[in-house]
Amino acid sequence: MKTLILLSLFSFSAFALPPVQCESGDVRLTISSNSKGEITMTYLSESVIADGIVDTKEVDLIAKFPNAGEMTLVAKIGKVSNENYLFFKGSRRPLSCK
Repeated sequence: MKTLILLSLFSFSAFALPPVQCESGDVRLTISSNSKGEITMTYLSESVIADGIVDTKEVDLIAKFPNAGEMTLVAKIGKVSNENYLFFKGSRRPLSCK
């Protein structure tokens, strides 16, 4: 019975990833996912559920903050690329995530 409980705990924790930090100029975001597969994006003091994917290699998300508005971000984690961007407040900005 103890083995079954331990295996179930490990299987749930396998879906949780360490937080990803992204920056675009003065915009700093923290992205995390929990064991239920929910992706949370935090900007300033607001945290919302984001829609998209986040894994160890990339983020591709859209989130709507009640005060800040909608954000779309696409980036390869740990890589500098012209394809990495944040679309926020009507403009596309370069983005880096680690």
